[in-house]
Amino acid sequence: MYRWLVFLHVLSAFAFAMAHGVSVSVYFMLRNERNVEQVKMLLAISRASLNYAFISLGIILITGIIAGIVGQWWGQWWIRVAVLLIFIIWGAMAGIGTRILNELRMGLGMQSSYNQPPRAEILTTGQMEALLKQINPALLTLVGFGAIAIWVYLMYFKPF
Repeated sequence: MYRWLVFLHVLSAFAFAMAHGVSVSVYFMLRNERNVEQVKMLLAISRASLNYAFISLGIILITGIIAGIVGQWWGQWWIRVAVLLIFIIWGAMAGIGTRILNELRMGLGMQSSYNQPPRAEILTTGQMEALLKQINPALLTLVGFGAIAIWVYLMYFKPF
């Protein structure tokens, strides 16, 4: 059973990377986009992929926790660090990336990724451009890829 749990855990990580990769690509594209309709389209595409990303993230957590119990890994620190890192990275990504995308979504008359309703006042072109200039795909990629590297290291080497 343990091997199947690890298999599902890794498979769901790939599913997460595929689904969330859509938002990553959108983030890179938005940095240089200034056409309001194009921005709205890209934001809609990103939002559409989030449900799949969240479902696969849930499966990652569930299979990882159960595999940790079955494999009797919870006595070691590496698995605790890996789980804690999920929540730290989620917070960092929300602060670095999701916040700006949601401000754009709501300010352009769209629902946020947290189902917050659109704002009554639509962003001006200048306000939209100011938000788009805040986008930093390199930082987001560094944080996300760095986290993946740490998780793979922890699971492969089980250092402590």
